[in-house]
Amino acid sequence: EQQCEREKAQLEPLAAAALTAVTSIEGKDLIALKAERKPPPAVEEVVAAVLALQGEPVELRQWRSAKEALMDGKKFIESLKRTIKTIYEGGVARSRIDDARKVSESAGYVSTNIAA
Repeated sequence: EQQCEREKAQLEPLAAAALTAVTSIEGKDLIALKAERKPPPAVEEVVAAVLALQGEPVELRQWRSAKEALMDGKKFIESLKRTIKTIYEGGVARSRIDDARKVSESAGYVSTNIAA
């Protein structure tokens, strides 16, 4: 239990930083993102990883389908905030975390900050 509390304490600044970053996203940012036919690979991979954490099936994580999730900007931002809070509280299924890790690793990112 103490180890769990230590790990949660380590995650707290990451969760706070993620919430701050998400809160700073403006509607115009999402409009520009949705307009991309083919976004930079890093953007595509981040969106795919977020959708994996939210439980979206693989076929809905492709850019064409992912743009649907961005259609309602406010709803998307709120879903990001809920996902961050759920991750911090330990409420995300291991399979979703593993899926997000696979997305980040396939893109060549180090997944040390994805919940272990």
